[in-house]
Amino acid sequence: DLRHIATLDLSKNKLTSLIGCLKHNERLKFLDLRQNRLATFPELPFECTLDTLFLGFNSLTSINGASLVRAKDHLTVLDLRDNKLPLLPDDVCQLHRLKTLDVSNNDLSDLPPGCEPLKKYLRTRGKPPSGVNALDEEFDEFNKEPTATDVEVGYLLRDASASGTLDLSDKKFSKVPLEFWPRDSMVDKLQVLDLAKNGLALIPFDIGLCVNLHTLVLDDNLLETLPSSIASLGLLHTLRLRKNNLAEAAFDHVLSQGTPLSCRVKELDVRNNALRFVPSGVVHLTSLQTLLLSYNAIAQLENIDWSRLQSLDVLSISDNKIPGEFGLMKLKTLAMNGNPQRTVRLATINKGIDEVLLFLRNKLTPSEIEAFSNKPTQLSPASPMEVEAKVPLMKTSTRPVVGATSFTSRPPVAPTGAPPLPSQQRESAVDDVVATTITASSVDLRIASLSEQLEDHGLSAAKRYALKKDLAKARAEKIRESRSKTTN
Repeated sequence: DLRHIATLDLSKNKLTSLIGCLKHNERLKFLDLRQNRLATFPELPFECTLDTLFLGFNSLTSINGASLVRAKDHLTVLDLRDNKLPLLPDDVCQLHRLKTLDVSNNDLSDLPPGCEPLKKYLRTRGKPPSGVNALDEEFDEFNKEPTATDVEVGYLLRDASASGTLDLSDKKFSKVPLEFWPRDSMVDKLQVLDLAKNGLALIPFDIGLCVNLHTLVLDDNLLETLPSSIASLGLLHTLRLRKNNLAEAAFDHVLSQGTPLSCRVKELDVRNNALRFVPSGVVHLTSLQTLLLSYNAIAQLENIDWSRLQSLDVLSISDNKIPGEFGLMKLKTLAMNGNPQRTVRLATINKGIDEVLLFLRNKLTPSEIEAFSNKPTQLSPASPMEVEAKVPLMKTSTRPVVGATSFTSRPPVAPTGAPPLPSQQRESAVDDVVATTITASSVDLRIASLSEQLEDHGLSAAKRYALKKDLAKARAEKIRESRSKTTN
């Protein structure tokens, strides 16, 4: 009997439908159905008390409005990103408690009538592009800023003792209310704590007392430091710190190696902060699946050993050079549109994540792939072909990609009239090593030279085709050299 269940996580499965499965789960508060194969919107309970609903990364083409409005009095988070929705139903406007609505990466062309406040927010969110004047947010003289009274805070604390969710967002606090910490029974049961939009400059060390906390939201505050006690929260899987003033030093004690937090956290959102580098402690988060780094002052990404983030599925970056190592990771989403980088062209980005990863992967030499596979986090040393077995080939069209070389287990066929391989000319072990080193060096130089020439935007179509053809031959020769060396 699962009628009393409050939290249900069915993400990362192969579910295609949940019709009739949830109609009796009236006490359900948290439902995660991300990364499935759902084509129809789930049927929610009639007396629904659902607070958080994640439906991202599915195949939804429509939303059942009648089912959705059953949660209108409680739903605060609705995630519909990366689906196939052509429109949103008018019923979305009835979700009067909704605070987070994510519909990115869908087929939407407009929002339903009644979403004027949402449209106003969209006009002012994030950083505007350089040279574009952002519209000032309209001021509504009848919409005064909410202030939390003692009576309201007391009610919220009592409700949190029963539900395990404490929502203190947008209450205009300058510090966490003192009434919060003496309530030992509530602190022990707390699972979700939302302190967003309060102008908080400091989070008390006592937050480590919330031992059962699994979601901590500190978005849109004035934080410059974080209490080290956050690292002791062994059940915390979602940490949101968007729109603060956090620099890399703020994460030194929070993301330390071997802490309870490092083994558990799955989502880290640090967008719109003061980061100049990716916090080095990120590599200790062994279960991290989502990392959001957009809208910072990050100048380079090479300070992180990305090969250690084996569970990473979603990565959002901005204003950075894209490392080729991303091509060997099992990413499902790589958000990089709007970057001033030249590593990956817009035409490739528009083809989707598979083409982007294939492009990045083909820029690596076999020696770089081998170095990536031999990182300390690997269970055992692996050859380039073993790495290929672990990282599946990206899906492409049936036509060959000009200038791209696939690292398959079958060696490419040498062109007609090609000189014999160095392995066929070896007469001694010493001569063998010298010849291989010289050949490999010349091939690397040729690959680098051809790649640099292809960066010229003034090339004619014929010249570009010829350069790509030469580059493909050079890469094929490099692969043959590497394989013959390992074989002999």
